[in-house]
Amino acid sequence: MKLIKASIAIAAAATLAACNRSDRTAPDSAAQSAERKDQALVRVIHALPQAPQADVYAGSQKAFDGVKFGTATAYKPVAEEQFTLALKPTGQPDGPAMLEAKEGVDAGRRYTVLAMADRDGGGKLDVVTDEVEAPKSGKAMVRVIHVAPQAGAVDIYATGKKDDPVVDDVDYGSMPTYHEVDPTDLNLEVAAKPSGPVTSKERAAAVVEKPNLEPGKTYTLVVAPSDEPGKPVKLITVEDTNGAAPAQAAETGDVSFGKDKAMQREEAPDEHYTITPDVDPLKDRPAGTSGTKAPAKGAK
Repeated sequence: MKLIKASIAIAAAATLAACNRSDRTAPDSAAQSAERKDQALVRVIHALPQAPQADVYAGSQKAFDGVKFGTATAYKPVAEEQFTLALKPTGQPDGPAMLEAKEGVDAGRRYTVLAMADRDGGGKLDVVTDEVEAPKSGKAMVRVIHVAPQAGAVDIYATGKKDDPVVDDVDYGSMPTYHEVDPTDLNLEVAAKPSGPVTSKERAAAVVEKPNLEPGKTYTLVVAPSDEPGKPVKLITVEDTNGAAPAQAAETGDVSFGKDKAMQREEAPDEHYTITPDVDPLKDRPAGTSGTKAPAKGAK
């Protein structure tokens, strides 16, 4: 058996976001403090329903403890260097990795590691850079990370303004970008994935959710496959901490990623934990039907 191995790519979002960023970029005291220590800030979002509760390891050291599907950890400072990430079932430090990937981070920046579904029905790890901007008074900043490969495109629009979305056509694997929005009375719509050629802009909605957002805050909305029968997707709403010291999701001591050479190998171990695809409720859904309301969010 082969280990499910992910080649993590830091999205080019960092470069584009830096180019498009305005003077409203919020001072990030936590990231600045981490930079002085040659560290970055990293968190994990578990968006893979077929994977059990997991511990996240950097080399042989546990960095995050007991991460459940549909949850996000707090940011944790990590050393600026190459490291190997591995997701293992909780309480099995010597067990095989469910997912594994190698990556490096830059000091003074924030990153989100996503445990997510691949197009082939397996799992992988992906990393996105978190470029947080401060919204104007009365507004919120949102980005959608689409990690549900069997779901259609995502739109966000105000009630009564479906034809004028504030965020539109976010597909699985799209580069996540922050948008400034009026946080009151917004709808997040996930379209049913079409089974054939699309001949019009009208799309059958599989899910319509009302995300709970507050003015003055920045959010990541992850559209993930659901773990509940009858619910095609799950919305994971994560507030993007910025400008404050990061809270620890679990006290596991200081972690220096990348210094343990034992996990930094090109070949995976012979034994491993296999993740098998679930039946996806969106697949083969008739174009005119509506799905059950569920929580949702999404990137590659």
